[in-house]
Amino acid sequence: MLPDHECQIEVVTAVTGFRAVWEAVIQDFFERSSPGGLRFSINDGGARPDTVTLRLMQSVQLMEDKA
Repeated sequence: MLPDHECQIEVVTAVTGFRAVWEAVIQDFFERSSPGGLRFSINDGGARPDTVTLRLMQSVQLMEDKA
């Protein structure tokens, strides 16, 4: 388990040239949810970054609802 102030995200995608977009998506996710202590692995399956952001936010909401 990671410390509360750290989060690890791995992005797997077949699309090249979108590193800056993914970094922006991840930064936005950090700012919105403060997901400390968690590890995420994203296989985008060709999904757009806004769809991935939605799924990340939904996962955090589910965890908060169960806590």
